[in-house]
Amino acid sequence: MAFDGRAPRLVHSARTQIIDLTVVDGVFYVLDGREVLGTRDLARWVTIATTPTRTTSIGILDGALYAGTADSELFRYCRPVRSLGS
Repeated sequence: MAFDGRAPRLVHSARTQIIDLTVVDGVFYVLDGREVLGTRDLARWVTIATTPTRTTSIGILDGALYAGTADSELFRYCRPVRSLGS
């Protein structure tokens, strides 16, 4: 949901289950189940990656995506996080 100062509105599908989120360089990243989604405007969402099962947290450091699991594992994605443009 997003709030524009007047009323809330749905910005993503009703099936969204936000597990974790982070904001880096103007990009809002959300861990939605096993997918990491990114947006700059809350209207256009791009799938960044699919994470391992039981992922509970995400982070971005130096352009790399990290995913932490409930089993105390930490995964680093080899490809840098894709730019969402301006």
